[in-house]
Amino acid sequence: VTVHQSVTDLAGNGLAAPYSWSFRTGEAPDLKGPVIDLVVIDPNPTGGQKKVNIQARATDEDNGGGVPIRCVFFIDDSPDTNEMQLADGTYNSPVELYTSDLDVDTFEKDSSYLLSFRAMDGSDNWGPKKDDILYVTDDVAPPELNLAVLSDTTDLHTGDTLSLEVTSNEPLRSLAVAFSQITEQDSFYSQLSVPIPDDSMFFRVDVHLSGFPAGRIDGAATGRDKGGNLGTTTFGFPLLSGDLLPPEKAFAAPNPASDDVGIYFTPGEDVTARLRVFTIDGQEVWSPAPIEAEGGIRSEDFKQDVSDWPVGLYLFVLQATNGEGRKAVVKKVFAVVR
Repeated sequence: VTVHQSVTDLAGNGLAAPYSWSFRTGEAPDLKGPVIDLVVIDPNPTGGQKKVNIQARATDEDNGGGVPIRCVFFIDDSPDTNEMQLADGTYNSPVELYTSDLDVDTFEKDSSYLLSFRAMDGSDNWGPKKDDILYVTDDVAPPELNLAVLSDTTDLHTGDTLSLEVTSNEPLRSLAVAFSQITEQDSFYSQLSVPIPDDSMFFRVDVHLSGFPAGRIDGAATGRDKGGNLGTTTFGFPLLSGDLLPPEKAFAAPNPASDDVGIYFTPGEDVTARLRVFTIDGQEVWSPAPIEAEGGIRSEDFKQDVSDWPVGLYLFVLQATNGEGRKAVVKKVFAVVR
């Protein structure tokens, strides 16, 4: 490092000669151990298999760049150390893959076990613990699901709520309900994950049908038991088109307005919406570009600054058109005041 004579103090005095010095940096000691960033247990759940293969990836890239030279795991609260083997047999990278075959034949069936993994680098630094769950089971039978539609499907419209009841012959680990429709013109798919209370075999599912297309809807409930087995039951129902543009769900706000006004509406199904606004004597003052609006969702896209509009009454004409060309119109009045 050199400070030149052009550098002066506050009084303007410079150095008599350039001043130089040097220093050397060193590496900080490696005090952090490698992290386990990936664990794969196969099969898990075991599904009657007597052995499982376990892989754990240890990385020291962000913790000093050392080589992970050891990887172990513990089972539940046991102090016994289970050593893992290097997958490729060579310690040559800050990222190493370890593997182990675990005999689970003597493990208690239909039980879960906590596996805790740790790795160590060449500086004897142990990294943080990473946990995973092993589920040991002989169960290979899928769960039996039964589904009942509680809603009246003879009068079910887009935007309504569909109520379902799903029962299983055994506790589930996960449950999803999917809906689909395929036509010559388009396709539709939606899936809902159902929260699973502990050891529950009874589920009430309420599905809001906003955005669903009218017509035949096919459904499927898929549950995974604690053994990892999948069970499915299917159902279907007709979905009627709701009012394209319910008048009670179309309005101007605030009303009266003085600064900004919005024209809000909730269509009964997916529509193209067009808006025109007139003075009370028929002069058109606002005609924004058409928008696409989703059924069952309130649209808030039509907004306008009316601070410079004359005080008075205004008529808005809102037209909605669905994909089949069916139209609906709502006409309402709002006021501009100061």
